Amino acid sequence: MSTGISLFATLVGLVLSSLFVLFNFFKLPQLGFKPEEVIAATFCASHKTLAFGLPLIKTVFDGNPNLASYCAPIMMIHPLQLILGSLLVPEFAWYASQSDKDKST
Repeated sequence: MSTGISLFATLVGLVLSSLFVLFNFFKLPQLGFKPEEVIAATFCASHKTLAFGLPLIKTVFDGNPNLASYCAPIMMIHPLQLILGSLLVPEFAWYASQSDKDKST
């Protein structure tokens, strides 16, 4: 049980830190992205999918008795990304609206 909790906490930290780092990277003025593009790039660059991850893990670790343990992180991270991303929508909406206000003044 404690292994599952520590895995969950680690994944939450990884998802949030990747979103934070990527958001700040894509906001760099040198890249010239509009706020809407920053938000889209942040989500696209940080999210991983089950459709790619599970077949890859199965191919690499086929026949390994610990295969289920190797699949656990990606089985947890996919819904976690969706939940955390949806919780951050108001913050991203605020960021995009601030840009709209700057344009109108």
